[in-house]
Amino acid sequence: ASTAVTARGVTTTAATAPGASSRVLATGSLAPGVAATQEWLVSGSEVRGLATVPCAGPGSDLWLIAGGGAPGRQERLVLTNSGANEVTVDLTVLGRRGVVPSPTGTTVVPAGGRVALLVDAITGPEASPALRVRVNGGTVHAVMSDTWLDGSVPAGAEVTGPTAAPARRQVIPAALVGSIGSIRIAVPDRQQAVVSARVIGAEGPVPLPDGVIRVPGRSTGELALKVPASGMYAVELTSDVPIVASLWATQRVGERPGDFLWAPSTASSGGLIGAAYPSSKENPERVVSVVATRGPAAVSVTWRAVGAKDWTTRELTLAQDTATSVNIGPADSVWVRRTSGTGEVRSGVASIGGVRGSRLVSSAPLTESTVTSVVSRAFPVP
Repeated sequence: ASTAVTARGVTTTAATAPGASSRVLATGSLAPGVAATQEWLVSGSEVRGLATVPCAGPGSDLWLIAGGGAPGRQERLVLTNSGANEVTVDLTVLGRRGVVPSPTGTTVVPAGGRVALLVDAITGPEASPALRVRVNGGTVHAVMSDTWLDGSVPAGAEVTGPTAAPARRQVIPAALVGSIGSIRIAVPDRQQAVVSARVIGAEGPVPLPDGVIRVPGRSTGELALKVPASGMYAVELTSDVPIVASLWATQRVGERPGDFLWAPSTASSGGLIGAAYPSSKENPERVVSVVATRGPAAVSVTWRAVGAKDWTTRELTLAQDTATSVNIGPADSVWVRRTSGTGEVRSGVASIGGVRGSRLVSSAPLTESTVTSVVSRAFPVP
């Protein structure tokens, strides 16, 4: 389906086909700065959760972290090839004891096609999996869904995208922490990693209690998340070797139905980052988290409430290694841009639905939007 947009800042919503990928392609003078997000909310007897995933660009070497070995936990890896040629995808799984042997380590994604894989068939009963997706012959888009039915009680669902590329320093900008949480760390290379974690807030960084862990090479580890109170945090991890990481947190209380989120680490951005959200009868609340590291930064946060005509802008001044969050309520789009300073800026949004005591939650990074294009010019030969 195609939609004609005649004014900048317009947000539209389109239904998606079950079991199919959706491609967003913008053309024309208003195409720069386009952003898209897919979202679903379910509160059923077997599946319960809010999932918000940005439409990000493809890659040829991606890491995805989600899932677990608890009974009733089920994960699916969805690979989409928007290119004109088929690609071969090699899958490697790391677990707590190293590389997980897998009988289905290679798959082919046809041109313009989509493949959904049951992750249990790849990881087996591994309790702490991290998946590496390497593509031969092109690129793919990759996301992982994670659902949990604890006996007969729906315990949550989430869809998460790739983490930032392996690095000695990882930052998770939008960690909405509830009753329980943990950070999963994977070490791609053979050398052991010594990883330390700290929480970054408005007053600066605070080391995480018991926040140091040793993770063997080509393995994963779990670091318990101990924070003084539930709420929005940014988390920074430093390591002596490259790592990847994502944070898991649940809003579940006792044995009641609940929900959880995965918050992956993200790359910093010096440009325009943002998201557009579909309109629905639920219209979850959005909380934007912005963190500046390695230097100070002035940041502009602009959003528009659902049904509103006017935009709201909040100017933030962040000292080095500080973070702040802004509750923007039900919004149809949000944009973050560094206006001055040398700090590395990252931002993400936590989406919150449901009612108090039975929250539905999801976390997604704000992705960089393309605002320029290369123009080819031909000149006659003299």
